[in-house]
Amino acid sequence: MLSRCLNLVASFAIALAVSSCSEQPTAPDFEPKLVVNGFLKLGAGVDSITVSRTVAIDQKFDPALSRVTDASVRVRRQGGNWHQLAQYPPTPVKDAQGNVIAQVGGVYYLPKDSLEVEARATYELSVQALGQQITAQTTVPEQLEIVEMNRGELFGERPLFFDGDTIEYVSGASFADPPFFTVFWNHVPNTTLYRMIADADNGEFANVIRDTTTAANIFKEDLEKREEPFGFNIADDVNLQPMRGRVIWLYYYFYGWHTMRLLAVDEAYALYQQGQFAEGQVQEMPRSNINGGFGVFASYSEVKWRVFVKKGPRSEPE
Repeated sequence: MLSRCLNLVASFAIALAVSSCSEQPTAPDFEPKLVVNGFLKLGAGVDSITVSRTVAIDQKFDPALSRVTDASVRVRRQGGNWHQLAQYPPTPVKDAQGNVIAQVGGVYYLPKDSLEVEARATYELSVQALGQQITAQTTVPEQLEIVEMNRGELFGERPLFFDGDTIEYVSGASFADPPFFTVFWNHVPNTTLYRMIADADNGEFANVIRDTTTAANIFKEDLEKREEPFGFNIADDVNLQPMRGRVIWLYYYFYGWHTMRLLAVDEAYALYQQGQFAEGQVQEMPRSNINGGFGVFASYSEVKWRVFVKKGPRSEPE
């Protein structure tokens, strides 16, 4: 799976759609709409396409219980033959007391080697369920390549930073703090948005970085709420050559080994990110590329490397 940072969009879309489907909580003409959450990775197969439905505004929303089982989900390369996705076996959903209250499916995949996602190719999605049909398409970005990583801020600075290197976590105050290291890459054609994601091997609370400064509590929330994977949209100025991503203290919530991911995402996801918010209220629905429904069907290329985060004297200031 791509990451929590991307996969949350399905639940997000359903929650947003709930508030827009009816002016009255008990409106008798409410009809659920389909919501799709699907991402294609360059060089991989088709996996974890989630199909859900919106719910009436007066109903309790549960992402798992909103999934749609036994949908007809198909994918093809534009102009090619359709591939019918299979559904993963249902998984149990438990209540707060740990009791199983439902067995839920709604997550679809293609068997391994059925279809490999290729760069610059356009893929089409078709979903039929609840008496509805929705469609979408995505064009896959070319492979992203890193040209340099260093411990400075500008291209060409030294020392270099390498896959598997160690950084010492230093508590910060803002986005403007000096980076632990900086990543440089060539712009991917037709890409307007990049994401950098940090994913800790050990996300247990006992391993959390106990940075409780005011800035940390504002940007990262309370210790108990801190989770990885965590990421940012970065380097959205395509005029930078090479592109640049500064890796700062805000990425890391835990000590130890992390997998870092740099992603070039397609225009469908960039468009989806344009939903606007203010005062905790939705002002504008995300600009979904799902025709006839909600959610997102997008694609990306990525590069990964490993980083070890260690504790130091400035990691957990009093």
